[in-house]
Parts: sequence; C-alpha cells; structure tokens
Amino acid sequence: TSWHSAASSAAGSVNDGGGMGEPIRIGSFHSQNGGQMQQQQQPSSNSMLVGNVPPAVRLAHSKLSSSIYHHHVRPMSDDVETAHMEKTLNYLESGSGDICDILAAMRRFPFSLAVQRVSVEKLYAHCFDTEHAQAIGLVGGIRTIIDAMEHHPDDVALQRGCAGVIKHLAGASTYNLGMLDKMGSVSIICATMGRHDRVAPLLESCCWALESMTRGPSPELKMRIAKGGGIHAAMKAVENFPNNESLLRAAFHCLRQLGYNPSNYGNGMVAGMMSAMGGGGGMGGMTNGMGGMANS
Repeated sequence: TSWHSAASSAAGSVNDGGGMGEPIRIGSFHSQNGGQMQQQQQPSSNSMLVGNVPPAVRLAHSKLSSSIYHHHVRPMSDDVETAHMEKTLNYLESGSGDICDILAAMRRFPFSLAVQRVSVEKLYAHCFDTEHAQAIGLVGGIRTIIDAMEHHPDDVALQRGCAGVIKHLAGASTYNLGMLDKMGSVSIICATMGRHDRVAPLLESCCWALESMTRGPSPELKMRIAKGGGIHAAMKAVENFPNNESLLRAAFHCLRQLGYNPSNYGNGMVAGMMSAMGGGGGMGGMTNGMGGMANS
C-alpha cells in the first residue's frame, strides 16, 4: 500500500499546519518572544542514546509479555544493546524504513531520547499525507506517541514534535480522533503546557493540536477537552505571551472551537487577539460566533 513506503521528504525542518506554525526542528527551537532563540539544554550523547533510566526499569521493560515489547527472552548486555540501538538510529536517520519500522523502533527503545526524536521527526513528515496519518493511527501509533511524551516529559523538542504529529493525526480520521480521546491525549498535552509554560513555540504547537481535536463532530469530545483543561491551558499561554502573535492566533482558534468567548476574559486579551488576526473586522464576527456557542 502507498502508506507502507518511506516519506520522500523527511527533512529535519518542516512546517506545522501549512504555515500556521514555525518550522519544527527536533533538537532546537525558536522562540518568538522578543526574537530571541532559546536552546534546550542538551543531555549527554550517551544519555540521549541509551536513556537515563535505572537498570531495574529497563530489565522490567524487557520482560513485558506484550508482543510489541517482548523482543528477547533474556536481557541483552549493555554493549549489545547499545550497538543495536546505534544501528537502529543510523537506519532511521538515513531515511530508511516505513511507518511500521519507525513505530517499532520507538517501542523497542522507549527510553532512548535520540531514537524517539528521530522517529517523531520522520513520523511528522509522514503526517502530511492523509493516508499515512490514518495508517499511523491504525497500527497503534497514537499510543506510541503518547508513550514518548510520557517517557520524556522534560524534552521540549520532542514534546513539540509529538504535538505536531497529534495535530495531523486528529484531522486525518474519526478513528484517530477517537483513539486520541481514549488514550488521554488531552491530559498529556495540557500537562505539557503546564510544565513548559514559558516556551512559546511549544505552547503554540499544543494549541494547534487541541484545536485540531476540537474540530470533530462530537460535542461530548469538545466538552471533555474543555473540562480536561484545554481552555485553561490556552488562556494561560495567552497570559504568559500577550504579544506573541502566532501563539495568540493558535490560542484563539483553539478557544473558538471550544465555544469560549474571549471577550469575557478581558479587553486586553481581545485586543491582542484582534491584532494577531489582522484587524477587528473578521475578528468581531468570530467573537460573536463564539459568544453564541458559549451561551448555547
């Protein structure tokens, strides 16, 4: 099938949302706050490759009965494990492998930040093809992406890449949307926004991810997203970055889909959002529409 081939353009920099977001580069990111570049503190190369987890955790992981994770009967030695990890990493970096190969690598080495970063980058490139995005959900990729976010909560670059993947998966099919809801993606995204509330690019990507999930036809899902912290997380992001136009735009669209009227929050925020959306004309109609949804 068409989705079972490697993406031809798995470049290290791709645009999130067709121009609605900044380029995502796993390993570094740009902040729009004051035009300054923020660079995440990089872990050591060995820690990135193997993963900084206790040996007992790795041993317990190797004994899981699931066919996804049960890759050998006895744990490998550290040297053999590292060699296999390096081989897998080189394989992924070269652009080899299809969606199933990428997800298998993420499941095989869940604690390796290096493997997770490269894998998410490749999955993100696949997501621009709707059929590929549908396939990622069908082969269990949603749980794998959420696992990556949970295993590496402090890595901003990986979290942002995962948020970008979730955005595209949510818009690809109702099945993906249902699985994202079932797997608790809303809570993990909101937790990420709370943990990294001073990182504007990550907050923007998370807002777009929530916005994509709220586009579904289910009012119950929208209610769960709102009650699960979606509104609060978006509003908090706006509070922290009131002059960041691209973040304001992402937050506005997210809140609009949730039926929240920003005029209830304060004139300062409305003015900022109106500026971000390019003036008051189009914004006024949107705000009125949101008010009707919120009051209904």
